[in-house]
Amino acid sequence: MFKHAQRAKPSSMELHGDVAPLLEFRTKTEMAHEQLRRWIVSGRLAPGQRLDQAWLADELRVSRMPLRQALLRLEADGLIHNEPHRGAIVAPLSLAELTDVYAARGAMESMLAEAGAVRAGQTEFNLMAEAITAHELGRSRPSDD
Repeated sequence: MFKHAQRAKPSSMELHGDVAPLLEFRTKTEMAHEQLRRWIVSGRLAPGQRLDQAWLADELRVSRMPLRQALLRLEADGLIHNEPHRGAIVAPLSLAELTDVYAARGAMESMLAEAGAVRAGQTEFNLMAEAITAHELGRSRPSDD
């Protein structure tokens, strides 16, 4: 009457005791919000710049609805302002705000570098060494010799 469910073969991760990475789901609104935030903080979107929704939607490959929701979140974050008859404008950042942003970024980058170093193998260290050498030589990436 009832068939017993067969258990799938264990993956190599299960056999070796490794933990599989968790998948993270993000909505289009979240992805657009994060990317726009990065562009504002990095200066790609300059303070005072008018945000063209059609261009942004095309660049981010999202429809207008998730873009508008992302813009509302950025306004709540204080990173943009909505001005009548002009639309969304990138808010100017004060020196104190910029200092806070770069301090937080520095702390996070240090923490991430430490976490990555613990998990990196010889292949990753070799790639990093090549990237550093290329940077020191003024190239944007290691050569393909």
